[in-house]
Amino acid sequence: DFATASKVETTCSGRSRRSDRSTAAGSTIRARSIRNLLQSRSNASDGTIHVPVDQVRSTRNAAATLREPERHRARIMLEKRFACTACGRCCNGSLPITMAEAVKWAHVLPLAISIVPVRSNARGQAIAGRIGTPLKVSKGKDLTLVVSPMSFVPPAMPCPHLADDALCAIHDDKPLRCRTMPFNPYKDEGAQSDLLVPKPGWQCETGVEAPVVYRDKRILERGDFDAELNAIDEQQPSMRRLITFTVEHNPVIREQIIGASRSPSGRVVIGFGSLLRFEKALDPVDYARRQRPVLRHWAERTDGEAKLAEFHRFYRQAERELERYGP
Repeated sequence: DFATASKVETTCSGRSRRSDRSTAAGSTIRARSIRNLLQSRSNASDGTIHVPVDQVRSTRNAAATLREPERHRARIMLEKRFACTACGRCCNGSLPITMAEAVKWAHVLPLAISIVPVRSNARGQAIAGRIGTPLKVSKGKDLTLVVSPMSFVPPAMPCPHLADDALCAIHDDKPLRCRTMPFNPYKDEGAQSDLLVPKPGWQCETGVEAPVVYRDKRILERGDFDAELNAIDEQQPSMRRLITFTVEHNPVIREQIIGASRSPSGRVVIGFGSLLRFEKALDPVDYARRQRPVLRHWAERTDGEAKLAEFHRFYRQAERELERYGP
């Protein structure tokens, strides 16, 4: 039964009497304000809990002793369990990838550049200051732009690498973003808890049979998380050059970014080809040769679908932008 008393009485029988105030057969140590934390059975009709003094030396120790079950439960609550069941449900829609992965899979994935505006006070987004680019919008309003390459696939469509059996066809060589799932280095490590709650339809294991993967707001097995974050850090100079040039010379995109910042999930998408002028290590002719058929394929897949009109227009425009590099 939960105790209803607002005090703890500790009976101190059999102890040496050092003052007149302790001459009674028993003395009482009262502790207040621990209601609802006591989960021990009462041995008095008024709900008072008596604790032997040899177990408790002070009011603080008494409260700490009685709170131990709550502490244990709190520890469990701070732990998160998760295991992938290979259901393939998370392998749909767009996917942030690294620049190296984008170039590698240009013959398979429809590529784009994602621009996510992050407000300065956004919860769980302090990491944006490290991996993003600041944008001064107006007096007293600043944004941080997190820019990354992405596989730009409509939400309801599977990744091109997802096989008919719902398994990844390139499992041993899959992108870092897929390896790090369900964690995401684009969010603060201490804000990852909600990512461990499966979305509707996902068949992830989060019960007692799944391993503990997150404790006290820390990722336990962090090899893939750190590898992806390091890759993001390495490509940021290229992303910063691209976005700085874009917002300075393209007022339309700048206004789109500001508009997107008003939505919690706001994002602006531009063609991956815009990165080619800034990266001398990229061969634009080779890239265009491999990417154009992919964009053409996805334009055909989304043609006539009203809900996918935005994607269709993007694929067509992105392909046209690559025509300058050859047929």
